Amino acid sequence: MTYKPIAILNVLAGISIALSLVMLYDTLSGPDTMEGREALSFPVSSLDLTERKTFRPLAHSTITLFVFKVGCLYCEESVPLWNTLVADENHIRYGEVMGVSISSQTATLNFIIKNKVKFPVMLVGFEFMEAYRVGGTPTTITIHNGIIKRMVSGKPDTSDMSYLINTHIRSQI
Repeated sequence: MTYKPIAILNVLAGISIALSLVMLYDTLSGPDTMEGREALSFPVSSLDLTERKTFRPLAHSTITLFVFKVGCLYCEESVPLWNTLVADENHIRYGEVMGVSISSQTATLNFIIKNKVKFPVMLVGFEFMEAYRVGGTPTTITIHNGIIKRMVSGKPDTSDMSYLINTHIRSQI
């Protein structure tokens, strides 16, 4: 039995496509797949790019990450909700809110000024998106005691904020 090179290439191409689809499904199968898992450390840069360090979620703290990308309309529309949360005099009791930008430094700085962002922002790379299985923006990730408690993709609304504060944060205080 002889195999034709074209037939072998077609089989290999089919296998490659199948593997790519499996990897894509795994990546896009939803951020909820990370809920309940240990939060991972990831490299971050300061906005002035003078500092590059590793972000490590602490075991005895709560932090909510607002993952955004410049040019994302839902990200821009979400900023007032986040600003309202951080303006609440009790916001420290709920944990820290941190913006996580996957855009360039210049674009991120312009986004912060244009949208009057009132919370700290750090720059991350693709490895963050991959490690946390973030398929799109905006994505909200709540980490409590080093465990991912909730991930929400898409524009958060007041019910998301209410859930964030009442279910995972106030109940832990």
